[in-house]
Amino acid sequence: MADGISMASAVGALRASLRGELIEPSDPVYDEARAVYNGMIDRRPCLIARCADVADVMAAVKCACKPRSMLFNTSSANAV
Repeated sequence: MADGISMASAVGALRASLRGELIEPSDPVYDEARAVYNGMIDRRPCLIARCADVADVMAAVKCACKPRSMLFNTSSANAV
């Protein structure tokens, strides 16, 4: 990353700060988590944050605002 922090360190820090789930491409639920309503859209983000609360959203957005970041936030509240 541009500020000298490795991607692994940034992912570890984000994972430690989240109450929700942080999904990577190697996770078994990745393909399901990255799916969107419009089937013509096929994005493959390097991380997917399923935020549990406002603090998670803030942490995910802070991480996503860093240079070279590709973070996608989803909300499962609609499915509850």
